[in-house]
Amino acid sequence: MPYLEENKLKRHLEAKEYSPIYVLFGKEKYLVKKAYRNFYNIASKCGFEEFNLNSFNSEALADDIADAALALPFMEEKKFVFVSDYNIENKNAAELSKITELVSDPSEDTVLVFFYPTLDFDPKKTAKWKNFFKIIEKHGYLIEFCEKERPDLVKFIVSLCEKEGAAISKDLAGRVADYVGSDLNAIMNETIKLASFCKNREVTREDVENLVTKTPEAKIFALSKAILASNFDEAYEIIDNLLYYGEKPVGIVSVLSGTFVDMYRVKAALSSGKKSEDVAEYGEYKGKEFRLRNAERDVRNISLQKLRRCIDILLEADVLLKSSRVSGELVLQQLVANMLLALKGENR
Repeated sequence: MPYLEENKLKRHLEAKEYSPIYVLFGKEKYLVKKAYRNFYNIASKCGFEEFNLNSFNSEALADDIADAALALPFMEEKKFVFVSDYNIENKNAAELSKITELVSDPSEDTVLVFFYPTLDFDPKKTAKWKNFFKIIEKHGYLIEFCEKERPDLVKFIVSLCEKEGAAISKDLAGRVADYVGSDLNAIMNETIKLASFCKNREVTREDVENLVTKTPEAKIFALSKAILASNFDEAYEIIDNLLYYGEKPVGIVSVLSGTFVDMYRVKAALSSGKKSEDVAEYGEYKGKEFRLRNAERDVRNISLQKLRRCIDILLEADVLLKSSRVSGELVLQQLVANMLLALKGENR
């Protein structure tokens, strides 16, 4: 029993054909927690909860987990044992041996659930995690909850908005996703806030612009828009805001560089008679194709030469930030001024 796809978990639990072990993990912590709650709701409906439902935190000893997992259920077919954020990587040899022994020969009367609501790890990178997962694959299910791609985020926002008593178009839901990022916890909070304000009506673009909290990446994208529009005052206001909230100048230049590289790639593709989406094969754009669509919209009246010059300016700023003690704020101010001048030059 290897990996179980997350979209099949609900049907699997409804069938009540429980496996002895499950591991719920992955980047998308909202879905990890949601899956855990599904298991916990099933467990809490069993009788004699004090005997048939045990929970342990990350500091639990392997002996205590094993004692609970190997004890017979009381007046029920199954008992449930939950272990949160159990980090195989930092366990000593004795603990690791005991937990390995437990998962190598699990009780068929127990549903043992390891879930990771906060701990991030790559099960393919270290020997301890590889071995742990390899053993569990023989007896249970591994369920990975990955970050959602943009179309799934849009569906989530539209559905949640409707559930909260408001309506939102797919285009505006996409804008919310662009502003907030892929973290479902953050998207849920922003969508509920938006829907609460727009109760019993449709969300407008003005609502999104005024109410949705933008991630630093979204703010840096807004900075690129201000530069492209030659809006000097807005560009400096955004820089001040980013620095005020602790963003590092090197990080700002890095994200801004990515935006201009996107535009350069798209402009080069369009100039060669190709489509913006063809650029996807040259970078990590899976699930982020909106970056290419945004770039296509922004480069219509900008020459390749201007974009190339802007990228050179960004590179110069990056080198200066990393190799000198010049004020980061000053470097960013000069960067914006130089890019504005470059973009005002004659098209060729």
